[in-house]
Amino acid sequence: MKQNNVKEDKTLTARRKRGSEKKTNGNGGGGCLLTYLPSTFPSTVQVSTSQTPMQAIVNTAALNQSGSPVYCNQVLIAVPIGTAANELFAAFPAPTAAVNTGKWAITSMVVKHGRELGLDTDVDYATFTFQCRDQSDFLINYNLVFGLQGRVSLLTGDSEIMIGEQSGTSSDPNTFTLKRTSYTVTAYTPQFYLQNFVATVPTAPTVPASEFANGANIRLSWESNGTFFQIYEKNNPMPIYSGSQTVYTMAGGVATDTTFVLVAMMTGNPATGSAQGGFAPIYLYEEVTVTISNPDLKPKSSTIAGNAHVGGTFGVTGKTTLSNASLSGTLGVSGQTNLGNANVGGTLGVSGQTNLTNAIVGGTLTASGSSTLSNTAVNGTLGVSGAASFSGGLFGTNSPVGIMTAAQGVNPGSFVAHTDGLVIGAVSWPANPDLYCMCWIIGNTNGIVVAATGGNHGAFANDWTKWRASNGNTFMFPVSKGNRWSLGVAQAPSNEIAAPTSFYWVPLGTAANGNTFERVSDEQPEFKVSEVHRRPVRNDEYIRELVATIEAIFDKPIERMLRKRLINVLTKMQVEEYENESYSGDD
Repeated sequence: MKQNNVKEDKTLTARRKRGSEKKTNGNGGGGCLLTYLPSTFPSTVQVSTSQTPMQAIVNTAALNQSGSPVYCNQVLIAVPIGTAANELFAAFPAPTAAVNTGKWAITSMVVKHGRELGLDTDVDYATFTFQCRDQSDFLINYNLVFGLQGRVSLLTGDSEIMIGEQSGTSSDPNTFTLKRTSYTVTAYTPQFYLQNFVATVPTAPTVPASEFANGANIRLSWESNGTFFQIYEKNNPMPIYSGSQTVYTMAGGVATDTTFVLVAMMTGNPATGSAQGGFAPIYLYEEVTVTISNPDLKPKSSTIAGNAHVGGTFGVTGKTTLSNASLSGTLGVSGQTNLGNANVGGTLGVSGQTNLTNAIVGGTLTASGSSTLSNTAVNGTLGVSGAASFSGGLFGTNSPVGIMTAAQGVNPGSFVAHTDGLVIGAVSWPANPDLYCMCWIIGNTNGIVVAATGGNHGAFANDWTKWRASNGNTFMFPVSKGNRWSLGVAQAPSNEIAAPTSFYWVPLGTAANGNTFERVSDEQPEFKVSEVHRRPVRNDEYIRELVATIEAIFDKPIERMLRKRLINVLTKMQVEEYENESYSGDD
């Protein structure tokens, strides 16, 4: 890494990274049987500012390092939320949770005070409960990682992450006991940084790649808190990318080995604005080199007096006529071409207008320009680098179809889809069914409106006994590319505790810039909710009127103690009547 005008303090950087997580041994303190090792993204967690909110991921690996069998069916992870220096995440938007395996599920998220967790503090904690789905998976002999994600608060400091583990050394869950441990994550003052500049294949964004095929898309990503970035490639004085995003996909890739140079800055687009007073901007640089497995070679000139034999790739840039040509390697044509009865045993690449009459392609056919294929049968691989339109439908009846990518958690607000996708909403219930809890979630897009209700709901048994039970619901709706979609949450005004809610975006395919959707505002759909409380009407005035009537009948007052006993008996005999008390979401 290079930096213009300012030298980075390497010792300070190393010291900050080493102190980012202060870990408590999972086998000590609270007696946990599993060891919990944290990691963060970014590697050094930095606090948010009013201009630049910072997101952070805290992953916690649960490892069995004891050498003996360990069984576990539940893990609670509590992260402090709020605005104080020792509260890692902001309370709104609420942090979210994830887990790396389908063997476990996230069953609840409840905000608890530190004293409810047995701590001597009034700090609020977002407490997530992770539950093992099946008893056959209680034995922890597989990779298990719990993830938390949220917006980092505004103040630096150490935040203690609390862990509760329901575990034992036998497979019988009746012998499991609750054990506790913790570790500390430190949030630091923001420092200008640029790191982890890497090239990947767009379909595998977490797998670094250094070699690509000629013309293949290249995804470039990096980590930085800069505000503006530019990417340069060799032999091009103009940036191929300028913007504020930390990911860029180069459609069509490159034809030869290339070094990309990334420039990060905090001053915005250097082409706009006018610096004053001799302002000296600060730049950070990173570079990454990619090689091409089948590069274009461009000799200045070539003269062939005798026969020419091409055993590999044959590329023609001008107008070409090949009659009854037979190639065992690769044929690449970038100009207007007429191929009559051509037989290509390898790869046929055509970038210009081409007429294929009775052509047979036994390998890969790549068409990067406009192509019309009538009644075409491809026995090998068909690769299309441009947009493909299927007017007659797309069928994959004899083989799998994979267009759905990983779900992403989102918070309520308004979004724009950069590709087709599905939106999932879920409203669950709190851990305590005794507390009053009612919640509604809603979603909409392009004329579609869906909603779901959750929390603790009431019911009657067949003998009219009153019951309260946990209730959760979900919804899902499709969103087309380019359409706006919104999500909202409304908790009942009289709630004793909030119901947990979560939303997910499941994209179909990937967008050209790598971002399948864009959050445009915090605006939620407008919808009104209400609740009704049945309050019994008291009849005390009628009881006293009845007693007075009895006294009038006997023409004498009832002795004071007898009068009191009579009123008590009549009060107990009351049949409850009710009137409606309504509470709307506008109150």
